[in-house]
Amino acid sequence: MPKGLIVSLVAVCIMFTACSPAARFSSAGSNTIAKTKISSKKTKSTNKKKSKTPTFSELRFTGSASPLQKSVLNEAKKWLGTPYCYGGENKTCTDCSGFVQTVFSSIGMQLPRTAAQQFAAGESISEIQAEPGDLVFFKKSGRINHVGIYAGDDMFIHASSSRGVVLQSLNDKYYSSKFAGFKRFLTI
Repeated sequence: MPKGLIVSLVAVCIMFTACSPAARFSSAGSNTIAKTKISSKKTKSTNKKKSKTPTFSELRFTGSASPLQKSVLNEAKKWLGTPYCYGGENKTCTDCSGFVQTVFSSIGMQLPRTAAQQFAAGESISEIQAEPGDLVFFKKSGRINHVGIYAGDDMFIHASSSRGVVLQSLNDKYYSSKFAGFKRFLTI
């Protein structure tokens, strides 16, 4: 196969697997998204050393976790390291909303497929009310384009387009600037 053709095929594959939120997610409900900041959760100080990001097993539940919360987080933990792919929804590869939908399906809850649809369907809650197992949403250009599962301690599990399914801090500069809110599906 000619080298130029191989390069062209690789470029086409990358185009189809790259995260393209504008093409994927609708803007339904974007006019009602509150401008919420995570600033109340930030406690950075220039005099203190940066604290180590906790591992999944080191996370503390805020209060006592219900069996449903534990089930969601235990299932989400099994996905850590799964590669990202646009439109994926299994452990071979997944995107953010496919990951969330499949984790919730494992406990018998059917969620919509896209992040925007999940955002529209969930019960709005404040940052203070957020519990492990709630969903956390992010927006870009006024549209919901990313979702993850809140794990407690200002951490969430999500399918990152660059790193696959990972545990990440809500205080990460990129994600705190895109924060759109929390939604609840579990009866806690």
